[in-house]
Amino acid sequence: MLFVILTLVAAALSGCGFVLQQYAAEQAGSDAFLRLGLLARLVRNGRWLAGLGLLVAGDLIQAWTLGHVSLAVSEPLLTTSLLFALLLAVPLSRQQVRKVEIIGALVLCAGVTAFSVSRTFKKP
Repeated sequence: MLFVILTLVAAALSGCGFVLQQYAAEQAGSDAFLRLGLLARLVRNGRWLAGLGLLVAGDLIQAWTLGHVSLAVSEPLLTTSLLFALLLAVPLSRQQVRKVEIIGALVLCAGVTAFSVSRTFKKP
């Protein structure tokens, strides 16, 4: 059970890291799009670096948990990073959550739950 919780922590770190990096890149402006100067600007951005740190931490935890739980258990749990990303992206973007995003999040939760339950009751 501990490794399942750690896998969810890895998903949360990854989802939040993606959002922070994307938000920082978006704030850099479209004039730097696909230019090397964008990377130089982002490396000096604290939010982008925090996102990078969260991604690295999430990947390290994920790699460690893969040695303790099967891939069939960890991978569905890691898809919940999308839910954590949505939870952080909404306040950062100051946009309302659309109906389709709520439905997508619910479908993802239902799928992960169904898959996890089916793995729990699998006969040996």
